[in-house]
Amino acid sequence: MIEDEISLLDKISDYYGNTILKELKSKKKEIQKVFNILIEKEAKKFNLVSENSVHNSRYVQVISRVKKKNSFREKLIRRNIGSKIINNLKLTEQNFDRSKAKISNEVENLDDVIGLRLVCDLNKDCPGALEMISNNLGFLKEHKISFKTGEIESQPQKMKNGLSIYRLKGVFDDRIGFELQIKSKIDEAWGELDHFIFYKDYSFFPSKTSVQQTMNNVGKLLDKIEDLLYDLRRSKDDYNKNLKNLLFTQELSEAYSSKIKDILGFSYQVEKLAPTLRFFIENYYPTFNIKDEENSEMSFKFLKYETSNENYKYYRNRSIELKLIEAIYINVWECETKQKLTSENYKKFSSHLCEALLENIKEEILQADTLSDYDQDLIENNFNLLIKFNSNENPWISGRLFSEFSKIRREVLDFISENFESEMEDEILGEDEIEQIYSIFLLCQFDANLEEFLDNLTERNYTQQVIIKLKEKYSNSISLNIIEKKINVFSLQILNHLAI
Repeated sequence: MIEDEISLLDKISDYYGNTILKELKSKKKEIQKVFNILIEKEAKKFNLVSENSVHNSRYVQVISRVKKKNSFREKLIRRNIGSKIINNLKLTEQNFDRSKAKISNEVENLDDVIGLRLVCDLNKDCPGALEMISNNLGFLKEHKISFKTGEIESQPQKMKNGLSIYRLKGVFDDRIGFELQIKSKIDEAWGELDHFIFYKDYSFFPSKTSVQQTMNNVGKLLDKIEDLLYDLRRSKDDYNKNLKNLLFTQELSEAYSSKIKDILGFSYQVEKLAPTLRFFIENYYPTFNIKDEENSEMSFKFLKYETSNENYKYYRNRSIELKLIEAIYINVWECETKQKLTSENYKKFSSHLCEALLENIKEEILQADTLSDYDQDLIENNFNLLIKFNSNENPWISGRLFSEFSKIRREVLDFISENFESEMEDEILGEDEIEQIYSIFLLCQFDANLEEFLDNLTERNYTQQVIIKLKEKYSNSISLNIIEKKINVFSLQILNHLAI
């Protein structure tokens, strides 16, 4: 029986190698051509192009492959695909030739025989490449390319090792399946090496587990190299950005420093206000010239008005920085909208202001963060958690603390994936508990009401064990960086409360 099935699988593989493969290679070229056109047309809009006085270069390119005959045969057997084809088509030696058209359809529908990769220079470019695809689904559809429902929204996906991957299942011409991955050049090279060493090596050798752990650690080191390369690439952009910030801060100081001093009775560092106000102006009123406000008056009448967000009001009334930001932004808003702020329209204005403040926080975090999966929704959820548990540090204007926390979060998640891999695979340490663990560190970072949160933990299977092991790791380290020192202090703080 098994001999008959293997014989049929060999015939399918031969038919694939002699006939189907040629057709798939042709379709692969068509698909790749569409993505090359898309990149040529749209890459600049999504910050995937570098421009200088000499030449322009793209941060993303398309590579593709179709599985070779031997790899295809192995796929048929290893993933039971061949058995399904045989059973679905009721294949026999006698009807094989008559079933070739149906076999072609079955193979063409497989979602990873054709593989494409958008290879980006750095991991930081991958979200932009995904956004480029997401914003051009109409263009792709015109060229007979579509993605299965939910594919775009579910990216990036979590792998068993805790790392993330961008992997989308697509269809060309309503029948040809393909898989599209988005990854950096370093991840591409690393994946090829890891694949070569382990993917098709099913043999046992005593050091295999330790070798795999070493490979995983090297992979994490490569992530840190990615961060350094990104910093180097950003250095020129940062210089230009910092120059613009300096010019804006100077104009802000000239327009408002003396007014603020008259109100407070002492000089105030307007540079603390500049990044937020610059974000507001550039994103909402880009034609506004702050020099026009040199003769305007600052008013704080809005403090008496009813706001649309009581949480914002709570923090604003305890922050001179937020009060000043709002007062200056009111000047901008009045100048640009040709309206006067009143108690009647203040709720609408304050709603806009809160949205703008949150968008500023998100932008600041995403620019500083190297975690592709720390997206806007997750940031907003973290923000709301801080509001709920009364953080002492002001979350409305603490982008720096959020950015620093993203590195703490990454360190904690890496530690969990490295030390609790089997528990994650068995799903006894689930995503909800992992999210709960890093939320505890978020509350520590913002000096929120940690006690209330810990007293109401919904998942306790491994939370304490993870924090104990984190404390043990960093307590025994000779030299700690800033992030590791914070994790060490926070772990002790958490364990003291839990009386471990």
